[in-house]
Amino acid sequence: MEASDLCFLLRSLGIQKIIAIIFSIQVGLPHSFVLLQYTRKMLNQELKLKIAVKAGTFGGLIEYGAEKKISKHSNLAFAVVCGVPSGVKLKIRLTRASQTYSFPIHLCEEIMPAPIFYATVVPLVVYVVVKKGFVEPILRDEKSKKVEKQKQNNYNKLLEKRKEALAAQDLMMATYNRIRDEETRKKGLVIVKAIYREDYCRAW
Repeated sequence: MEASDLCFLLRSLGIQKIIAIIFSIQVGLPHSFVLLQYTRKMLNQELKLKIAVKAGTFGGLIEYGAEKKISKHSNLAFAVVCGVPSGVKLKIRLTRASQTYSFPIHLCEEIMPAPIFYATVVPLVVYVVVKKGFVEPILRDEKSKKVEKQKQNNYNKLLEKRKEALAAQDLMMATYNRIRDEETRKKGLVIVKAIYREDYCRAW
């Protein structure tokens, strides 16, 4: 039998974020447990933080972790699980489009400070190194290529429009020469110079 779940969603002013608190109780066989989970999703940073406490007939555990969007189609998540009798575990998950890669690593059978420290710090260090050393340069290179391609496309469009304008000018010049020659032969009206000025026209 499963009891009620309570979930609160709040939005702050200025920086958008979603805070969810879930409280759950399950009573049944062979396992019964109580779960309290806190999730904070920061939309501007595309980051989700989670911490959960779970206790029941199977033992107890604390889980905390984060999930970050590292590219348009890729998410990277890691979580540290400290529990009795499960010990210390590190869970890493990479999601790219519809593919998911999971790497569960069992660090220790007992809860000890050193495995918890390494499970928390090492993924953060690796993430910073990969992001600064590989992801961001690749994204900058792609952005630079995109900008250069856009500039080249705009330049080609400008050249095409210029060719069209010159062709139209040549056509108008040929028409002008033909009409001028006809009017000259007929001793008709030939406009040698025309000036348009708004203030001059108003004076008239």
